[in-house]
Amino acid sequence: KMFWGQVIKPGKPKTIQQSVIDVLRISNVALDAKASGTSSLFLKAGDDQEILICSLTKNKTEHCTVDLYAHISRGISLLVKGNGAVHVSGYFDPSHDDLED
Repeated sequence: KMFWGQVIKPGKPKTIQQSVIDVLRISNVALDAKASGTSSLFLKAGDDQEILICSLTKNKTEHCTVDLYAHISRGISLLVKGNGAVHVSGYFDPSHDDLED
């Protein structure tokens, strides 16, 4: 397993870069310490619609544990809507490279 992490800023979607391993497990989402108000993390796979992963609010819910597997080859993008950056982490999982879409 290989660690992966990104800081996603509001209005600046990030496409997850292809790796030797196709399956990424996202396990943790945290609100940036400098954020204010609420920020929501969305995932978009290829041409599919944006899917809300979680919404985080300063001094309320600043962290979210998730168990999300994604095929990077489908063109996975993460985007944040709201008032602050979101830290997303997980790992590339070779044991799940044969997962169905």
